[in-house]
Amino acid sequence: AGAPRLVGDRVVDSIEASEAEAERHAGVREADEFSLAHAFYDAYKAARRIAKADGDDVPSQSAIDELAGKLKVIALRVAQLRLFSPNEELDDIATGDLKFL
Repeated sequence: AGAPRLVGDRVVDSIEASEAEAERHAGVREADEFSLAHAFYDAYKAARRIAKADGDDVPSQSAIDELAGKLKVIALRVAQLRLFSPNEELDDIATGDLKFL
């Protein structure tokens, strides 16, 4: 098991955390590389909205937690798809995959 992580209000090991987050974001969990790119872009847009929020439009903590969970599941799926090899040089990575680093 990996290092403990906080999921919601519980501390769990990283395997249990990944499984819990993946269950909440089932579409991303099953994503291929093409639909993963769409999920990443949607998460990017949500992150920009949160970052640009002003005092009157402060995002809720649940919206921030939801985005964080989605990004973790995207990262997990990138690892499962083995988009990157440990011995791969930056020049070897496909341009379209750079956003997943």
